[in-house]
Amino acid sequence: MKFKVLFSAMLALGLVSSAAMADTAAAKVANSTAVSAQPAQYGTDAIWNSVIDRTADNAYGEVALYAGQTEVTGQVITDFRYRDYSTTYGNSPSLAQFSLYSAELYVDSQFNSWIRAHIAVTYGSDFTGNASSLNTTPSVFFDEAYVTLYNGGDFYAKVGRQYLNFGSTAHQSISTPLPQVLSSVNAVAVTAGAVKIADGLYADASVFNGGQYGTPGSTTYNNSKFQANGVSVDLGYTQQMANQGYNVYVDYINNLTNAMNVEYAATRISNTSGIVPNKMVGGVAVHADYHTGPFTVMGDYVSALTKFDPADWSYNGAGARPAAYSAEADYNFITLNHPSTATLGYAGSSQMAGVYSIGAAMPTPQSRLLAAYSYYLMSHVYLEAEYDHDQDYGTNDTSDIGNGMANSGTNGDDNTLTLRLKVLF
Repeated sequence: MKFKVLFSAMLALGLVSSAAMADTAAAKVANSTAVSAQPAQYGTDAIWNSVIDRTADNAYGEVALYAGQTEVTGQVITDFRYRDYSTTYGNSPSLAQFSLYSAELYVDSQFNSWIRAHIAVTYGSDFTGNASSLNTTPSVFFDEAYVTLYNGGDFYAKVGRQYLNFGSTAHQSISTPLPQVLSSVNAVAVTAGAVKIADGLYADASVFNGGQYGTPGSTTYNNSKFQANGVSVDLGYTQQMANQGYNVYVDYINNLTNAMNVEYAATRISNTSGIVPNKMVGGVAVHADYHTGPFTVMGDYVSALTKFDPADWSYNGAGARPAAYSAEADYNFITLNHPSTATLGYAGSSQMAGVYSIGAAMPTPQSRLLAAYSYYLMSHVYLEAEYDHDQDYGTNDTSDIGNGMANSGTNGDDNTLTLRLKVLF
């Protein structure tokens, strides 16, 4: 296969340079600025701030601010992608292209010891859970805009547009983990939480605009149901020491169709001219990560709690009960005196044949094997590479997610090489 030579060279570079590996502060920097499971610092405040802002968009994680201080940060991500399709997966030829993956600007302002504001402005695919739009054309939009009330005590609150604490956004890989297809929820919400409970226990709950559904067979929304009736709950436990630590949490949401990718795929949920969904289906998400020295391992699982109404989401003729999982292992080391991270990952999905997520060129695969490498070139600049092998569902696997069209698997596969330049500021 045409990827073997390049992939072998990447692997050899990592193995040779690992001889110079040291568990130094510089090695930790390489992972702290990525979307990582471990906090950037090991102080108590940093641990709980990372819990409170677990899903927040920010180039550098939690930014420490004094009262009256405002900080502007951001990142620009440019990709080169080569995709080698099989003859059956998508019936498409090989593809090579450059793209501006995203450009993001973050503004954080600490007004006093209690009140902090966060705004994330993004250039990318504009789909932030708005029920009135299916637009994914790249544009500039507000991805987040919320206020946090927290003074370092036991309780906090967040009000505004935010990513809910349902599922995990922690990963070192370039490609989005498959569980996030079902778990990423961006909504205008009120979140209340408690930290420092019983030596590492924490919890939060959110109420948000969601839960859109109506009378079975109706073609318009039932206005009495269109209200702030979305609910999510997060319960976790963490222990973080100087050289090791772990974090485990379980999440619940009362309507899985509030996940942005599910809204995107199901036109009836996001388009008021479509058929109203007939049933709210809850979801559960589980995450666990552990790090020691230069190693980090993590795993995620997201699933519907019951089957969907077949008219809303069917799989092989019956109500679908979609699920997805992922596992990732990261190793921090030194390459030519620069911090680096090598990543291996595996992911899979169930009952999601033919389901496209936002910005995806191909539908959600049944399985994915990946290997990635991140190199800290200089201050604020990263070079990254990733190889993905995706296997599609079989031709007898068919799903219909609300648009009245059956989407079947192809039993094909594709191989994708992504090279990324990421600049933080």
